[in-house]
Amino acid sequence: MDIDAKLIVGIVAAGATVLGSVLTITIGKYQERKRDNEATFRELKIKMYDEFLKTMFNLFRQTGQKETMENSNLEDFFRSWQRKLIFWAGPKALKTYIKWKRHLSTTANNPDANTFYYMSEFILSIRKDLGLSNKSLNRDILVYMILQNPELFLTLTSKNPNITFAEIANIEANLKNN
Repeated sequence: MDIDAKLIVGIVAAGATVLGSVLTITIGKYQERKRDNEATFRELKIKMYDEFLKTMFNLFRQTGQKETMENSNLEDFFRSWQRKLIFWAGPKALKTYIKWKRHLSTTANNPDANTFYYMSEFILSIRKDLGLSNKSLNRDILVYMILQNPELFLTLTSKNPNITFAEIANIEANLKNN
């Protein structure tokens, strides 16, 4: 092999080394930036979803009490919160929210058990949107976390999935009186 061939091989090897180094650094920086953006995005989602969950838990805790949230305050909250949802929620969370909201609009004056189950599906989609696993969880898990008498709710809804909250409340009141 003469000097020119050795020089060419050396130049090619050096060029490949430089190119490999540049690609490694560039790809590493890209992935690091992507992870940072995802972490920031996730933090914004957590704040938004937490705001929703706080409101819903407060609403369920206050149900039947004098100081329940005013309808106009609740409407203002949802109007403002939905703007955030459009920007930050994943597709599955948006779809399950719309499904829940559509059902709410048809049963607003007399919500039924499905209203709660659609909300549960939405909350499970929130967990998935945040990267959490829902393995071995189902929509009943939230019944135990939110409702005061989950066993009664599950028993009644297994017999009649369209039972209304008002009917459940009447049955619950009758059981307390007996």
